[in-house]
Amino acid sequence: QAGTDSAEFVELYDGGVGNTALDGLVLVLYNGSDDASYEAFDLDGQSTGADGYFVLCANAANTANCDLDVAPDTNLIQNGADAVALHTGDAADFPEDTPVTTVGLIDALVYDTNDTDDAGLSVLLNTGQPQVNEGGGGDAPGDSNQRCPNGSGGARNTDTYAQWQPTPGAENACEDPPAVINDRFIHEIQGPGLAVTEPGTIVRVRGVVVGDYQADDELDGFFLQEEFADEDADPATSEGIFIFCGSCSVAVAEGNVVEVVGVQEEFFDMSQIDVGAAGPDGIVVVIDSGDNSALVAAASVDLPAPASTTAEATFENVEGMLVTFTDILTATEYFELGRYGQVVLSEGGKLRQFTNDNVPTVAGFAAHLEEVAKRRIILDDINNFQNDDPVFHPQPGGFAVDNFIRGGDTIAALTGVMHWSWAGSGGTDAWRIRPQVDTPVVFNRSNPRDAAPDDVGGDIRVATLNVLNYFTTIDEGNNTCGPAAESCRGAHSEAERVRQLDKLIAALSGMDADVVGLVEIENNASESLESITAALSAATGEAWDYVDAGVTGGDVIKVGFIYNADTVTASGNFAVLDSSDFTDPNNSGQLRNRAALAETFTESVTGESFTAVVNHLKSKGSGCGSGDDDTTTGQGNCNVTRTLAAERLADWLATDPTGSGDPDVIVLGDLNAYAMEDPVSALKAGSDDTVGTADDYTDLVDEFIGATNAYSFVFSGEWGYLDHALANDSMAGQVTGVTHWHINADEVNLLDYNDTIQDENEASFEAKPGSNELYAPDAFRASDHDAVIVGLNLANPMGDKEDVIADLGALLPSGSKLTDKRLNKAIDHIEDSLEPAWWTSDQTVTTKNVFDAERRAVAQLRLIVNSGGPEAEAALSAILALVNADRQLAQIELISAIDRGGKASKIAAAQEAMADAAAYAAAGQYVRAVNAYKAAWDAATKA
Repeated sequence: QAGTDSAEFVELYDGGVGNTALDGLVLVLYNGSDDASYEAFDLDGQSTGADGYFVLCANAANTANCDLDVAPDTNLIQNGADAVALHTGDAADFPEDTPVTTVGLIDALVYDTNDTDDAGLSVLLNTGQPQVNEGGGGDAPGDSNQRCPNGSGGARNTDTYAQWQPTPGAENACEDPPAVINDRFIHEIQGPGLAVTEPGTIVRVRGVVVGDYQADDELDGFFLQEEFADEDADPATSEGIFIFCGSCSVAVAEGNVVEVVGVQEEFFDMSQIDVGAAGPDGIVVVIDSGDNSALVAAASVDLPAPASTTAEATFENVEGMLVTFTDILTATEYFELGRYGQVVLSEGGKLRQFTNDNVPTVAGFAAHLEEVAKRRIILDDINNFQNDDPVFHPQPGGFAVDNFIRGGDTIAALTGVMHWSWAGSGGTDAWRIRPQVDTPVVFNRSNPRDAAPDDVGGDIRVATLNVLNYFTTIDEGNNTCGPAAESCRGAHSEAERVRQLDKLIAALSGMDADVVGLVEIENNASESLESITAALSAATGEAWDYVDAGVTGGDVIKVGFIYNADTVTASGNFAVLDSSDFTDPNNSGQLRNRAALAETFTESVTGESFTAVVNHLKSKGSGCGSGDDDTTTGQGNCNVTRTLAAERLADWLATDPTGSGDPDVIVLGDLNAYAMEDPVSALKAGSDDTVGTADDYTDLVDEFIGATNAYSFVFSGEWGYLDHALANDSMAGQVTGVTHWHINADEVNLLDYNDTIQDENEASFEAKPGSNELYAPDAFRASDHDAVIVGLNLANPMGDKEDVIADLGALLPSGSKLTDKRLNKAIDHIEDSLEPAWWTSDQTVTTKNVFDAERRAVAQLRLIVNSGGPEAEAALSAILALVNADRQLAQIELISAIDRGGKASKIAAAQEAMADAAAYAAAGQYVRAVNAYKAAWDAATKA
């Protein structure tokens, strides 16, 4: 007690044993002035209480729980430097001025008030133990010296003594000692390793806010970066770190200079400073609320990265920092945009599927995986929640039907914070960029939508489209669909089905095809196809019909044909390939490939026919077992199953399954194989399994677009085409063009037919967020596969020439002798070109004399056109027909040269001549066009 020191006491503690006898012990008080005793008190007959405490005091009236009240009542214990010691013995053994001794010494306390240690008293303590400063708590008169935690430290040790308010006869009122706050630069915390350098220590840092995500629905914190002037020169140490502040009561903004006190730690391998973990010492203080962005420097980042962007070490040196990418980055994957708010970006354009552009090999695929892992980076949103509403990207406003991102869109100089984090669920840890709120990321529309597909030419068009499970039966979770009563797919409500159909009809109308092979429709008798054709007829005013093949195969989905009955007719002699050597060719005991459907169609105007077959081979999504799945070269699960099916399909088609008698065949559909994979190679080799023979099939997408440029599908951010059109030799020469209409693969799945209602049996992420409009009844994201469209001029060059002769003959006599003379000369030259010895079929010739005769006929007809007489229009039509016939002759020969593996230089020359001829024809230089087609034919025959 201050002044009179009337509440002084000494407390003994037996560790909580309780009721410990103190007989034979003596409490001795030593004075530091002469290092000798001045009081001694016998403890015979005394004991600790039930809680283990014993209190000797000067005045029981002023001291709670006093067990032994001794004299004097005031100033019992002298001010230091002095000591209190517990010995064995009696008070008589320690008369006044007994020198300090360690004989019988049990425990001791040496104390002072801000004085130097008393060497004479220090012998009472263990070596190295300090003299206790009774003023250490700031209130020497009122505090008592206490061991903290209660009773800790051990005999003759003083290093656990602290000064707190007295609690005689009770547990010491120990409080946490003042925290040690270490001033650090951020790079000192980050260090060159994967983890913070002093985990668990409290640090104070100052820096500039480079990313603010404090809200409860964001990241509960912000990113702080060291000012440029305070950076170190070590490229291995990051200058940024995440500040986790929980509720974040102090608001900060990007550009603010902020001081933070918190605990440095790793949170799922992300370095951070946790403000709350520092307790009352944790603070966030805004030092300068202005925009100080100029005080920090964004680190430059290049892709490809040194290692995979899913490896923690890759960007550890810029963790938590503001970074700018030097590359133009391309949106290559966005499947998780709606669920996690993230877009995968890649350097060097979209990532490509290895087996689309390369022959499958183990070494090549391994190198490919390593490469793409270095070329990609995630652009995330501002939180780690799932199914955010609205979807954050693109800004401003978030994703919407009129504010969208497409595959192939680009970002220049992407700037944001480099963050190691998950997406919002386990197993998704990767490096990702958090966008700055004040400077949103800008997507450049580098891949604009095409309102219509590219022109493929031809008189009729054949197409194929995977419609992503169009079912007329609603998916309500009941096993009622398909011949085996399996789970339904597609729309989860009638409202969604209508939306799905509206988008599908918009796509089919825009394709403007005459025959369409559909993939992934409900395998019912006819309802799914009837629903589509009825809606398409209503939308176009055309008479659309379907091939009524009924239930085909045993799967819940099937393929089918719809066709424009105004332009083509179906033979009705359709054929279905559903034998087990096709649907389960590897004898797994399960249905693998969907049944194939073939039908022969006849063009109404020309009477020319062709057979189309639509397919849907086993997907890569689930495995077929060892020996079937290819996990090493990139061809994926069930590669053998698909390859054997492709071989069986080629054999089946060679038998003319529809009995058409016409050699022209085109293979359509989703083969679930990329361009260079075994199933496609098997089809290209034809029924004899030998490349370079007459029964080969041509990959029309590769022929007209180029495999390395083409795509119809994206999976895991990598692009290629699963949707194919292949033609046998006789058909390939009649193809005028091929395109993929990119209305689906490039579109984010948020734009599909799903609505905002989570229907029964519908996953939560399938219900769309409702803040922004995400649906339009247009063609975009009608499915997940792009359509393949093929233009055809059903070739019969010989018959076309004969038709021209008949048309020109009908003009005679014309009423003009000069015109009649020119017409007759033209007819003679065309008849010369039809010399039977020069033709091996109605599509192939043996000599370029055919083109020379044709050129002379065109020259005569050109004179009639130039005269401007009444026969000019008919003469021009005849020229166009003759030029097209010559184009077909040259193209058929060129495709044959390619199929037989002809000389590359000659093939290149033929292709160049074909391009020249097309340009001449477009410019009205028809004689030159015929000469160029002759050159193309000649080069192809010599290849």
